[in-house]
Amino acid sequence: MLSQLPPRERQIVDLLYEGGSRTVSDICDALPDRLTGSAVRAMLKRLEDKGFVRRDESERGFLFSPTLPDSQARRTALSQVV
Repeated sequence: MLSQLPPRERQIVDLLYEGGSRTVSDICDALPDRLTGSAVRAMLKRLEDKGFVRRDESERGFLFSPTLPDSQARRTALSQVV
């Protein structure tokens, strides 16, 4: 499932699994290559449409987090390898 994502989208989802819920600016700061906020928002929108990410409102703006628990995502990835 996650292995089917393009590399940059996979990188964003991995960041969300590593650090929990994040804002767009948090994600931009954590990426090794600088991307604009609009580029990250576009990728998050695609990930949300695909069902990998959910968006929740907070006082800091929208917080993005993975929809699947980490343990379930790992099991799914492992079963695809096997």
